[in-house]
Amino acid sequence: MESRQDERLRKWCTDFSQLALKPTEKAEIDAITDEQTRIQRITDLLQPIIEPVWSFFNALCHALQEGENQLTAKDAYWLGLIDEVLGESDMSALRLIMEYKEDPKPTNQQPTTASKDQAAQNE
Repeated sequence: MESRQDERLRKWCTDFSQLALKPTEKAEIDAITDEQTRIQRITDLLQPIIEPVWSFFNALCHALQEGENQLTAKDAYWLGLIDEVLGESDMSALRLIMEYKEDPKPTNQQPTTASKDQAAQNE
């Protein structure tokens, strides 16, 4: 039976696979048609790389749950525990970047007075 931590580590491996795999490894993974086999191969390749970071992150989270901590909002931001710190303009909010949508272009523009005058002269 797989533990919840194993599932999360496997998810980290698949989430970061496009960033961490070498081009030859990506080609090998792309050639695998069975999804379970593909996920297992990604995990086999990336677990030795990601597991130390995962272990540190787990230990940090457990330590932060014990007693009172002097962790500021900025500290939590730089550790990746939170996504944004409200009121801090020097810290980019990835959420704002990801949610950005360009304003739609106006579809039916009203003619300006100059174009109305020009149209009247042409008649």
